[in-house]
Amino acid sequence: SRNYPKCRQAMVTAVNPDIDIVEMPLDDYLVKPIQKDELLERVRRLDNQRNYEGAVRDLYALTRKRVHLESELSESERSSSEEFAWLESRIEELEQTAAEVNGKFDDRDFLEIVRRLGDDTGGDSYGE
Repeated sequence: SRNYPKCRQAMVTAVNPDIDIVEMPLDDYLVKPIQKDELLERVRRLDNQRNYEGAVRDLYALTRKRVHLESELSESERSSSEEFAWLESRIEELEQTAAEVNGKFDDRDFLEIVRRLGDDTGGDSYGE
């Protein structure tokens, strides 16, 4: 995970899990035998979570910047700024991305995302 911090990690093994998996830096743990369809579904789920988390983090950061700029700049300063126009456009793109990915989720996906976002204390590793 040091070399690929944006990647999700899943373990496929023939060993039934015990308490040791708590310490493993895994996002999912699958015990063989596993069907191809189930494996592909787990990979899709992890990828959707990664995309959503990144979009939410970036959206939050950019929204906070917009709030600050709206309080500090006049309407004419904001409307003449290319940077502010880019900011507004990027926020709209991220909102659309989050909504699209959101439509692919079920309750398990949301629980995992909330757990991950709550555990993230290392800053924005997805919006680099």
